[in-house]
Parts: sequence; structure tokens; C-alpha cells
Amino acid sequence: MNDAPQITTIIPYFNPRFNFFVEAIESLLSQSYKKWECIIVNDGSSIESKNALEGYIHSLSDKRFSILHFDKNYGSSAARNIGIRNTKSEIVTFLDTDDIHFPWYYQEIINFFSKSPEYLILASPSYLHIKTKEEKSIFLGEFENKIINKPHGIVFHGFRFPKILSNEEKEVYDLLTKKIALKLFINTTPRLALKKEVFQRIGYDPQFLTSEDSDLCLQILNSEDLLNSTYITLNPYYLHRIFSSRTRLTQNSLLVFQNMARLKNKYNDKASIASKSLWLLGRRDEWQFNTIIYDHLNGQSLIKTIRDTMSTSKSKKGKIKNLWRVLKLIIKYQLITQILGIDYREHIIPKAGSTNKTKDIEELFIKHLQSIEQNRNKTYVNKTYEAIFN
Repeated sequence: MNDAPQITTIIPYFNPRFNFFVEAIESLLSQSYKKWECIIVNDGSSIESKNALEGYIHSLSDKRFSILHFDKNYGSSAARNIGIRNTKSEIVTFLDTDDIHFPWYYQEIINFFSKSPEYLILASPSYLHIKTKEEKSIFLGEFENKIINKPHGIVFHGFRFPKILSNEEKEVYDLLTKKIALKLFINTTPRLALKKEVFQRIGYDPQFLTSEDSDLCLQILNSEDLLNSTYITLNPYYLHRIFSSRTRLTQNSLLVFQNMARLKNKYNDKASIASKSLWLLGRRDEWQFNTIIYDHLNGQSLIKTIRDTMSTSKSKKGKIKNLWRVLKLIIKYQLITQILGIDYREHIIPKAGSTNKTKDIEELFIKHLQSIEQNRNKTYVNKTYEAIFN
């Protein structure tokens, strides 16, 4: 074990929902692979939240945890960067304070990089955890599922004659499918385990208080070497909690639309892969009407918003259509998300073609529990199981 690589998990910490933070930490303690460290970066939290953090970590009596403090809130990107600079590990991964790493994740990271040392990045999707009165399930996004399991159908949608290809043409067809599928998967902003050397080429951009993961993935897309050194998998490693809260940065619609604009401005070289990837997103209403919605959320009058929307089309039919599209965005991001504090994904994901993986993940947990001895580690695996399924 002494010669085995160490994994560093970096957790930005800013006034989190503390019971979720405890469960995030317990998911680290549940890991079957033991050679890891956790750097928690307190990003200018309140005194109460800071004291709770220090008291809890001290109570664990585990030297694998360390805490760094910022004197004010600099944002998740800055917190991650300082964590990266302070790690001596070969492999780095990240965890948000309200999410969970599955207990087998770190062992599988080590297994993968040991067997495939030519790769620098292991990318996997977020498994989405919804826990409401109506729903208690884990979902895998439809697109991520198909891009791995049925890539030809996504990449060459509508191509009906693959059997007519020669063997040489089939090789080109398969290779092109693999390359495009990789780009499309990275464009979904997967969760990453990275060799530390990657951060000599790319890094988190402090201007992004949200969308920092999207920005990092766009940097990977713009680097052919890094892209070709990335392996994608559907294996369940990361559980992302979907829940409603007015205090979450992802619920700050103004910030979300501001960072959309920053991504567009940063990757404005139309020849770059990142810019072309944003073009795919640009077909969504959020991106098409980004400036109008941002100005509206920033205090612009409804009359001015209507005028700006009307100017986006010359035809009467187009004006009415765009007004309806903008109105739906205002309802979604101002009323539902910002004012009511509701994460609309709680209601959309179960109905949007996502695959319900609850049973599969529970079976993996049970199998994992049966394979380990009764010790402190198993206690934390049980706690993580209960946090997810009970």
C-alpha cells in the first residue's frame, strides 16, 4: 500500500447544508481504498459554519483531513485551485459538500490508472439523486446513457445503411463515432478524476463562481492531447443531489446567466472545439436569449424586456413565438428558481427519458457490503447507504 498512488479529494466549503456535508465526508470514510487525503477549503464561510467544520473534522481524529481557510468568499474555482496547489498526490478528484462519492470509487480510480497508465483523465457521469415526497430515486441522464451504449445512433442519427460499408469504411466509421462520442460526453460536464500533471496545462478559472466544471471541460475539449488522454465510462462513481434551496449558487439565476455569457465570450474563437461545443448548447432557449434574460433578472423593466424580445424577429409570427419562449424562461428562472427556490429538475428528470438506476445502485451497495469485513469502514458504507436509500 505504501507504493500505491495517493488520491486527493478537494472539497470547496461555503456555508453548506451541514447534514449533507457530514454525509459527503462519510462517503470518503466509506472508501475501500484507504490511501487518500481530503483537502477542505473553507471559502470564507460564516463563523458558525467555520466552527462547525473545524469541530466536526477534529472529532474524526483522522489525519487524512486538512482544512485551508480563505478570509473571504473567492468562489469554488479559487478554492479548488488552492487545493490543487497544496496536494502532493498523483491523482486529484473533487466533491461538492452536498454530494456523495460511492464507496468503490477510489479503488476503481486506482485500478483504472494502473491498468491504463497512458490515460490522464477518467470521466464519468453524475448519477442524479432526487428525494422528494413524490420521488426517491437515482437517475442516469438519457443522453449520457446513449452516447456510451449506443454511440452510433447519437453521432450518426438517421444513418440507415451501416451494413453497406466496406471493412475499411467501417473502421473509419467506428473511429469517427468514438471520437465524436468522446467530445459529446465531455460536453455534458462529467465528473473527473485527473492526474495532477493535467493542471500544468489547464486550471479552474476564478471568474466562474458557477459553471467552473463546464469551463474546465471546455478547456479539455480545446486540448487535443488531453482529449485523447481521456477515458469515458458510465460506471457509477458520483452521486449528485438535486434539491430545492434558495441558498444554492445553482439557484442564483442571475449568476447562471452571467456565466453563460462569460463562457460564450471566453470561447469565441469559432474554429475551436470548445466554441463548436457551445454552438450545440446555443440551440437551447437559455443560450439564444441569454442577454435578454440576464438583463431582465438584473432589474430591467418588463416593457424593455418585451421590446428587446420583439426585435429578435422581423415577422409577426416570429415575434409572438419568441415572446412566448422568453416568458417561459422568466417563469422558470425568475419565479420558480429564484423567487420560490425550487429546483425544477426535481420534476423534469423523472419524466425526461432518464434511466432509473435506483435498483442497480442498491444492488451494487449490497454486493459491496457483502465483500467487506465488519469494521469502521463498513460502518461508514452502511451510513452512506442509509443517506441515499432511506
